[in-house]
Amino acid sequence: MKTTTLAAREGLGSSRDASGGLWNIDELARYLRLSRKAAYALVASMPVPRLRIGARLRFRPHEVEAWLAKQAAPRVQQKTNRWARSRKNEDAG
Repeated sequence: MKTTTLAAREGLGSSRDASGGLWNIDELARYLRLSRKAAYALVASMPVPRLRIGARLRFRPHEVEAWLAKQAAPRVQQKTNRWARSRKNEDAG
């Protein structure tokens, strides 16, 4: 069974392509389902992995996907910890 990345399913290519597969800000925005303005704001406010080529920003798809996975993991852990604390308080009360 062949697995594909979300980027490939979205038709955005991959950094494993022969062409290099770097995304520009518009492709990043499309992948994240954001407006172009929101994508620029995200890049300015968060440590999104990026390359600067002259004045232009470029993004490696696999690095963006890995970064997103890391961003999601702490939130899941926080919710799990919050649930465990609330259960502990219910049992004690």
